[in-house]
Amino acid sequence: MESARISFARAIGLSAFLCLASCSTTPEFPAAGAFLGERVETTVDSEVARYYLETYLQGKNEDPGMHASIEAAYRRYDKPIPSREELATLSRELSVDFAALFLANRLLASECNRNLNRSFARHLAEKDAAGPDASPYRLLFVPGWDYADQGHLTGADFAQPRKLATRLGFENYLVELPPTGSVEGNAQALAAEIARHASSGKKLLLAGASSAGPTIHLALAELLDRRQLQAIAAWLNLGGILQGSPIVEYFQSGPRRLLFELGLWWRGWSRDAVLSLGTGRGRKRFQRLRMDADILVVNYLYSAVRAGRPLLPRQLSVAGKGWAE
Repeated sequence: MESARISFARAIGLSAFLCLASCSTTPEFPAAGAFLGERVETTVDSEVARYYLETYLQGKNEDPGMHASIEAAYRRYDKPIPSREELATLSRELSVDFAALFLANRLLASECNRNLNRSFARHLAEKDAAGPDASPYRLLFVPGWDYADQGHLTGADFAQPRKLATRLGFENYLVELPPTGSVEGNAQALAAEIARHASSGKKLLLAGASSAGPTIHLALAELLDRRQLQAIAAWLNLGGILQGSPIVEYFQSGPRRLLFELGLWWRGWSRDAVLSLGTGRGRKRFQRLRMDADILVVNYLYSAVRAGRPLLPRQLSVAGKGWAE
């Protein structure tokens, strides 16, 4: 049996290599400029993305044609936060990296988001300063996918953040969910844990990353009673895939489906659990859910360009009350 697994693993690796080898290389254009108070030096995937960072955002017009294209994008996509569909269209019209820069710029056009980022930067800079009074709070870390086996590599087990929280005086716990359970099943388990901790008399702070995002969202929106919801002060959503990951659907067609099936067999994962993390179920679930208006939601985003290094030396934060995007 073990030799069969090894053979299949080699087949999966060879297939993945052939698929990757057949992909085109993303163009790389060196780019540098000031972006929302940060010095950025990176590479981007297009001339228009480079022009946007180096010239347009610096208030200069050195290429009338390219400048007009960017102005037209601002007129067409004039919402405070562009939708997923609008960003996809913008990526096709101009480039993926331009869309990433455009989104980051629109997010931090919000005064609330700018203030939150300033506060975040200040706390990072003042590492020795006294922290907040942690005594009224209990912090629950909701782990990510396969945290039991891979968490030490991916950070999904929150080992380091838990050490930091303890050092800052926060009573904290890791919610022990099924490591590779479905969104729906894990949400039920999380709701039971929240109900148990809600009786402590302390305000609960929830923190979860990646696959934990939709689990927390579902639990907060549908599985708790009023008393339990009143015990929750805030939810820190660390890049949670609230509407699912398109990677799941990507592996549902053509030869990639074989890799998907072999991967499930090799890892021993449930097909239903993995599909619950896809956009097919994720977007329908997201449209249905409504958050309690009294819970503060902070969405912590990592903004990166496709062709190069991270867009900013630190992440972007988006805040709202009773809101998850």
